[in-house]
Amino acid sequence: MKKCEIEIRKRIIEKGKITFFEFMELALFHPIDGYYSSLSNIGDSGDYYTSSTAHPIFGTLIGVQLKQMWELLGKPQPFYVIEHGSGSGVLANDIHKFAMSIGGEFGSALTYKMVEVNNTDSGMYGKIAKKKTAGLNNGWLEGGTGCFISNELIDSFPVHRFEIQGNLVKEIYVSLQDGSFVEVLDHPSTSMIEERLTSLSVNLKEGFRGEINTLISARTREITDNFSKGFVITIDYGYLSDELYSNARSSGTLQCYYKHTQNRNVYQKIGYQDITTHVDFTTLINDGKSNWLEALGFVTQNEFLRNLGIHIFLKSLSFKKISNTEYLSNRMGMQDLIKPDGLGNFKVLVQSKGLDTDKINLFGLTSNNVMKRELEKNVKVLSVPLLNEDHSHLMAGRYPQIDWEWEPPV
Repeated sequence: MKKCEIEIRKRIIEKGKITFFEFMELALFHPIDGYYSSLSNIGDSGDYYTSSTAHPIFGTLIGVQLKQMWELLGKPQPFYVIEHGSGSGVLANDIHKFAMSIGGEFGSALTYKMVEVNNTDSGMYGKIAKKKTAGLNNGWLEGGTGCFISNELIDSFPVHRFEIQGNLVKEIYVSLQDGSFVEVLDHPSTSMIEERLTSLSVNLKEGFRGEINTLISARTREITDNFSKGFVITIDYGYLSDELYSNARSSGTLQCYYKHTQNRNVYQKIGYQDITTHVDFTTLINDGKSNWLEALGFVTQNEFLRNLGIHIFLKSLSFKKISNTEYLSNRMGMQDLIKPDGLGNFKVLVQSKGLDTDKINLFGLTSNNVMKRELEKNVKVLSVPLLNEDHSHLMAGRYPQIDWEWEPPV
């Protein structure tokens, strides 16, 4: 039994029951052996893979978008990009490689900082790893200019779970019975649960179960309080509230991942498996608006990467002098990023602060843009990044995505 489970049981014995928030927080972020205390859970030998590990073109295209943002901000020197939940740093490395490959002012301006989240203080967003860097305050910009980015971060935040019973909102707590974990209903531990549901104006039927991510608001405030001008890119899986709290998801969105298999039994393999929930993007947008963040666009990852020209890079791949196996492996990794019922259905929310939004047309949010037209002109000579040891070789791993072939639009 891991120390995180021992601590969970100890707290339940002391209190009689704990919130699911506290259970999930300890299972994932216990400082000694919580699930995220190790970085080995991502990739072929781990429990899941992410967009950044599927193929380096993901980081390249994010880099293309960041370069345009830097230009729209007046080409600041330095241009800070702060990634929260950076993990092993694959995305950071691929973006840095892109910046170095094009050189020039952007390459020298880009100052990329990886910030890992240690969420072991209940009710708080977490501790930011201290990095002594000019212009940064423990991973936050000191009123400066830049871009905050996160990829599959918010889905891992601990949540409160609720159930509608007798037209009342009850919170789901975790207790013990004969040594086994059981769920019990009681009055909400925080008013934020009912306040969130009221603000979203959702109609929930009897027996509906769902999750409330109370840390979204805290993170939004922390970000907006610490920079004066720039952008926020949030990439995650989730929905707007009318879909998230629809009858189709009346059992909630809680998911666990272990060795690339999915299950919903959170009370097994504690500390050994990932626990996630779908992100409420309506709250992200609303909280942003209340904290000077303007939503510039909300699209699927499929749309975002296609707008940035991934289909052109796919076409360019066929002109590279590589083996057939290498070609097929790279094509599969690139296609997986835009698979409609997989990574392509992730959502991308882009927000800005301190900018005239009427004058901003970001490439990733615009289907017909000048950048794509330039890429098309040079399709035969484009520099396409190829899979390396940092990435998951999906074809070699025999993932089911190999059966899917993406057809570019005419």
